[in-house]
Amino acid sequence: MAEKMQQNAVRLQRQVQRELILREITERILTFLELKRIFQVAVNEMLPYLAVDRVAIYQFDQELQCHRGSFIAEAVQPDTEPLISVSIEDTCFDDALVSRYLKGGCQVIDDVATADLEPCYRELLVGLKIQSNLVVPLICGSRLWGLLCMHHSKRPRHWTEEDVQVVNHVASQLSIAIQQADLFTKLEDELQEKKLAEERLITVNEELASINDQLARSTRLKDEFLANMSHELRTPLNGILGMAESLQDNIYGEVSTIQRKALEEIDRSGNHLLELINDILDITKIEAGKLEVHLHPASITLLCHSCISTIQRMAEAKSILLSSEIESDLPVVLLDERLLRQVLINLLSNAVKFTPEKGTVRLEVRLVRSPQAASDQATLELCVIDSGIGIDPEDQDKIFQPFVQIESGLNRQFTGSGLGLSIVKRILLAHGGDIGVQSSLGQGTHFRVQLPVTLVAETPTDGPDVAMGQGGSSEPGSQARMGRPMILLAEDSRVNRMIYSRYLTAKGYQVHEAVNGQEAIDFLQDRVPSLLILDMSMPMVDGFAVLRMIRSSERPELAAIPIIVLTALAMKGDREKCLAAGASEYLAKPVKLQQLEQTIRTILETAGQKGWYVGA
Repeated sequence: MAEKMQQNAVRLQRQVQRELILREITERILTFLELKRIFQVAVNEMLPYLAVDRVAIYQFDQELQCHRGSFIAEAVQPDTEPLISVSIEDTCFDDALVSRYLKGGCQVIDDVATADLEPCYRELLVGLKIQSNLVVPLICGSRLWGLLCMHHSKRPRHWTEEDVQVVNHVASQLSIAIQQADLFTKLEDELQEKKLAEERLITVNEELASINDQLARSTRLKDEFLANMSHELRTPLNGILGMAESLQDNIYGEVSTIQRKALEEIDRSGNHLLELINDILDITKIEAGKLEVHLHPASITLLCHSCISTIQRMAEAKSILLSSEIESDLPVVLLDERLLRQVLINLLSNAVKFTPEKGTVRLEVRLVRSPQAASDQATLELCVIDSGIGIDPEDQDKIFQPFVQIESGLNRQFTGSGLGLSIVKRILLAHGGDIGVQSSLGQGTHFRVQLPVTLVAETPTDGPDVAMGQGGSSEPGSQARMGRPMILLAEDSRVNRMIYSRYLTAKGYQVHEAVNGQEAIDFLQDRVPSLLILDMSMPMVDGFAVLRMIRSSERPELAAIPIIVLTALAMKGDREKCLAAGASEYLAKPVKLQQLEQTIRTILETAGQKGWYVGA
């Protein structure tokens, strides 16, 4: 009885000791985050508790499917040979053994010499001087990470159920630690990748910002170059066209019939050059995404008749019959009248250009309403049909591309930039419409424009172009009522000053000249003219500074003086800038002298009607 009680006491003490040691091992495992240190704590604690020769942790090389690995942590008795860092290749470790370990199985060998083992495995254990071992798997997720090994090297050992339970418990804690470390490593990797991605993103953003700065600078330089080139091209062209118009108007005396024909050719060639300049500027603005569509109420009928009138002279020169078939009672619609006018003028002038003499060009206009569409929605259909040279079907896809001309080479018969139809296409697309073509060689061409529009009940007001073309009276009595108006002409170009001055003098105006902005300011200190014609690009003091000085003047008669800005600044927004700075009217060079004189007359009459000061 006493012996049995003593055995129970030993068993109880052993159980308490096991619980304490397991709790201590668990707490130490959970205390550390570094996996290597956790392993070392575990083997160090297990060695004296189980009284074995070696406790070791073996890790598999995952790429070789558990056939190779090495001991990465161990604790050994002083007279036992260490195996740390020893690499082992086990050809006996097959898939069946992996599966058994993954299911929680373990290997218990009391005596290697008498155990039923595969010869290759026995040879491995003998080579490592292991006589008895207990091996428990270390599992990470769904993979066999490694093994927790208990070795006896000097003699066989019987492994009790309690031994197996203790090793299994420690192995489960180590497996948790391995999984935590694995997750932590993945998290660190993800954080590192995120950090690298953020750094790459910052680098990319910096590079993009640098590229954007370069693009903005390139765009700015391009815009400045185009503005400068526009100014430099328009200024001499203004002199050429102005001089030709003055001569045709007999400002310098009578010209002969032969001379008049030569002047007409100069005028025609100059206007053709102006069209090329405008085409290049237009396509540049469109390519840069700066084309803006402004919808306003407009009369389709008036717009179409206006475009036909513009082309009429060109058609008459080739004895081409220019006709129209415009649907009656067309309503007022919302559209960008300026852009649609550009489309029609381009298509009609192209039709006249590519139609031989005594041919025909017809404009057909109709409004198509769909039963499925809203009551205020319709499609405006514009057809330009000619009896010209036609277009080969193989070339029809090319004609809307910029800088493409179907006819090329040194023997070209028709002039042009090859930009007109490209501009037309871009304008229509920006307006929500499109254009198609039907043609064949020698059979003429049929362009069809389809443009979605909104119908409105309002009657459109006359735009600036209509008012400018019809405003004011041309009767001599109007001039007489105002006396002989004084005009100050501020222009740095000698040729332009000569042209404007002689033409306006011949029309009955007093003209004083200023060669730069400072001269204009000095002149205005003593006298106030009826009207100022102001060039914006002048040396010393530019036109904007002159405008600011005049509009901010404390002298009411000077602050209210009508100012016509006559400038080669013809880029997008230049008109708005000049009008915002105080200009009464804006005319882009080259300007027709008749248009200039008509504008002056209209402004002076309006000024007189409103009671504005008109100097003398």
